Amino acid sequence: MSIRRSSIAGWLLAGVFVVASGCGGDGTDGKDGKAGVNGADGSPGEPGQNGADGSVGEPGPAGEAGPPGKPGQGYLALEEAGIVGFVKDTADKPVVGATVYLVPSTDIPKTALEPKDITVEKTSAIDEPLEDPIAGKGSGYTQAVTDVDGVYRIPTVPAGSYFVTVVPAKTDDAHLPGGSMCRTAAASTALVGKQWNIDLSTKPSAKAEYVGTSVCLSCHGVTHQKQTLHALGLRVMGQTGGLQNYSRFPEWNKPLDTKFTATGTTLYVYGYNGNSASPDWKVSETNPGSGVSFTIKLYSAAGKYYVDLTNVAGTAATKTYETRISYGGGLYKQRYLTKLGTSWYVIPLQFNFQGQANEGAHPYARWVWQHYNAQNWYDEATKSLKEPAKTKSFDNNCAGCHMTGFKLTGDATSGWTAHGVADEKGEMDFDGDGKLEQLNMGCETCHGPGSEHWEWAGQGRAVVSPNLLTPEREVAICTQCHSRPLGIGGGATETPMGANGRMPLAGISRADFLANHVSKFDEGLWDAVKGDGKHSKKHHQQASDFIRSGKYRNGTQLMTCASCHDAHGKSEEKHQLRGEEDNTATGEGQCMSCHGATFPTGATFSDRMRAHYKKYNVPDVPKANVKCVSCHMPKTAKSGSGLPGLSVSGTTYYHGDISSHIFDVPLKASIPTKAADMMPIPHTDACGSCHPFAQ
Repeated sequence: MSIRRSSIAGWLLAGVFVVASGCGGDGTDGKDGKAGVNGADGSPGEPGQNGADGSVGEPGPAGEAGPPGKPGQGYLALEEAGIVGFVKDTADKPVVGATVYLVPSTDIPKTALEPKDITVEKTSAIDEPLEDPIAGKGSGYTQAVTDVDGVYRIPTVPAGSYFVTVVPAKTDDAHLPGGSMCRTAAASTALVGKQWNIDLSTKPSAKAEYVGTSVCLSCHGVTHQKQTLHALGLRVMGQTGGLQNYSRFPEWNKPLDTKFTATGTTLYVYGYNGNSASPDWKVSETNPGSGVSFTIKLYSAAGKYYVDLTNVAGTAATKTYETRISYGGGLYKQRYLTKLGTSWYVIPLQFNFQGQANEGAHPYARWVWQHYNAQNWYDEATKSLKEPAKTKSFDNNCAGCHMTGFKLTGDATSGWTAHGVADEKGEMDFDGDGKLEQLNMGCETCHGPGSEHWEWAGQGRAVVSPNLLTPEREVAICTQCHSRPLGIGGGATETPMGANGRMPLAGISRADFLANHVSKFDEGLWDAVKGDGKHSKKHHQQASDFIRSGKYRNGTQLMTCASCHDAHGKSEEKHQLRGEEDNTATGEGQCMSCHGATFPTGATFSDRMRAHYKKYNVPDVPKANVKCVSCHMPKTAKSGSGLPGLSVSGTTYYHGDISSHIFDVPLKASIPTKAADMMPIPHTDACGSCHPFAQ
């Protein structure tokens, strides 16, 4: 087959060479053509997993500090060399127009305080540790007045130590002086550059009325106050009131159970001392055989308690009295009340819980029984029974220090009648008005009449907070009954009532108390023959002692009765102490909580006590069962019978049952005449047994 040349040439030009079947072998492949244009990108794939975190790099340099921000709510711009703060009351309301004083600790009075002459004491400028310095020097003190928000600002605090004290404006009748910073002195270095907010106590107005403890407890719930002696002093005999709980005093009814029996107990009153100015008798269950003036028979019948007084020395006669109220019994003694006319009177008898049954071995003042003002019931001159004068009633002589919301009506001619606050859980109808009354100390005695506080549903309004008062005002609450002033109203008796027949309101100043409630001081002190002339001999004078101590007036910590005692009774400690007593046998306690920082060091409290004794040249021997109060609070005063002390060199000494609250250590050298009936001192209590020649 022939192929035309022209056809071959056409194939070549077209780049196509076809090998016909049956032609020669395959030729080599041609060269690759040029790459085509890239196509469009496809859609992104799913992200892969994150890799591990790398190591943290070095911090970069700090930037410049920004401008100070504004103080947050409740915070004030500070004074670098001074102090600022809010003064608010217990209702969290600002106190406007109050003056904040920096009272120098060096200005607290140091002159010895001996309140004996009421005329002098009413003008005293040293018996109120904070308010007296402010009254005398306050115009020169560093101070500031609170603004409408209750803010005070003192730009500069001079070097020194201060009690920061707030005094409300003269026109402010809703607050009381003091504040939460007035008890402890603070150094200027600790004060400056900081904000110090101060809490201040509110107070009821003059229109407020007493409402009774039951109303208080309806909001404040269960308290231990019912278990304290403030709530238990007066009891309907054989009964426990709704505001009373005597579980802490299980022997309370001992005389009722063992002496006021169905068959009865007869007591012989004999041995009249012949001194009409200070009459005295012995009282015993044993018939002495002669010299008996009259007898007292105690017995019970049909659930009631009775006392028969029978004349023995004169014409035979017997008078019977129903005794409806027991008076005391928690600690040392118990007396009994009967009602004559509109008033109540104390039967001439006292049971001593610590009295000595072995009468032949002890003075009669230490026996189980002793008379109580028997001269009011028996006339030795005429050898006849009589009844007390109307001026000698319990109502005007005693009730004011036992009743909440006390008020006295009547007079010395028709008779006096005491009234307490009406309370649905009160112990009895004391005044005969058909309403139960609270016979004992309740909440309002220390916190003021509660009607306005109740109307506000509490909220801190119209209620006295004793811990926020100046220390002298808090102590004044206790002083009215734990001292021995004669009042003004009701015949000027030992009840410090005003001319209106009312007791002092909680929160008043000591100056107000003395001016409007006291006519005379009647403190019973040891004389300077068998005593040292300054310690209390009679009971309920603890506050009188305390204000003469360094704990009441000093430049560091201004203490009050509540510093050691809890009026609410939360502690199980005796005498309502806040903590345990310090004892070398058991360890440190309440005293060392304040004094520990300056007390000698040692591995144990016993070691520390030995070092303390050594400082005062007492032989360095182990001290077993020794307390701080063994030396610093001897029982100089007598309420019941007291107890025997030590027998040293053949003489048995006796102690009282009420501790001195002066806190010094009376030594043998301070007692000119040493005898069995001398003033109790540490030496006659414990020290003399091992150290007969010690001071």
